[in-house]
Amino acid sequence: MAKEKRSRVRRGSGGCFGCLTRILVLLGLAALLFVGACFTGIIRNDTDGRPVLSLGDVSLPELPSVGEIRAGTGGFSLPGWAYNLNAEGLTVKALRAGKGGAVLVCCNGYTMLLNAGSDRYAAGVQMLLCRINRLDAVVAMDSSDENLGGMAFAMKLGKPAYLFYPDTQTRSRAFEEMTASASGIETVVPKPGTAFNLGGARVTFVGPVYTHHKSDGDDSLSLRIDYGDTGILLTGPIGAEGERELMDSGAGLEATVLIRSSESAQDPMSAAFATAVSPRAVIAAGEISWQTKGRLEQAGATVYSTRQSGVITLTSDGQTWRIAP
Repeated sequence: MAKEKRSRVRRGSGGCFGCLTRILVLLGLAALLFVGACFTGIIRNDTDGRPVLSLGDVSLPELPSVGEIRAGTGGFSLPGWAYNLNAEGLTVKALRAGKGGAVLVCCNGYTMLLNAGSDRYAAGVQMLLCRINRLDAVVAMDSSDENLGGMAFAMKLGKPAYLFYPDTQTRSRAFEEMTASASGIETVVPKPGTAFNLGGARVTFVGPVYTHHKSDGDDSLSLRIDYGDTGILLTGPIGAEGERELMDSGAGLEATVLIRSSESAQDPMSAAFATAVSPRAVIAAGEISWQTKGRLEQAGATVYSTRQSGVITLTSDGQTWRIAP
């Protein structure tokens, strides 16, 4: 009986070892696939580590301390799949990055990431799938772990030249990790009216009008991207107070498309704000309450959500635009 018991113990130990071996083999295969993707050109760097999609230089005249945003040079070729980017024109992708939102913007070869979701690696991996290995700028719309969990990793991959973030009282662990990763990066706390060119697109910060609100969400950044006749308004998780301040500021809020960061069901978008923006389409990058969805649809907008549709892509040539969920 004792010998039989020892034999069973040995067989159990061998099963655990076999399971561990299979896990290690799978991890090794995953590493080989990633390296193979780099060699075959699905993910690749050019000679100076810049993105393969590129076009000239662009300056930031409104920000003397920032200097220039530069993109790389080289050819452009992408497979026609979910992470396709256009070499010309504007491409905006709302990514799937955990609970929060992450938005990748590419215009004429210049790239910008707004937020990075709650997942530590999702936004960075999707950047690589888009064949983006260099960011010109990153924007932290707010300071929450939900929206900045993957920002430090994305910054290590993309090595951005500029980091824009809000002046807020509450700074999460993800916010601290992001700023700790900003060595050698120009950091800017933008004010309303701060603007720069991203390729052929104009990026203008419109909020927050004031800082140090009772609600951290009202301290978050809001900005618009104008490319030809296409206007895109992107808001952080602002509540009623932040919305009211934006409407009272006189800033141009009317937009073709509204991209809304995650929000709480306790503080949905007001009907007045939905009317002020009057978007033709809305992309919810993260959670959106049923109240907000209903108010936007009543205002005539088609609402898309990364929660239901996964990656959502907006493209524009400056005259026409389309959204592909």
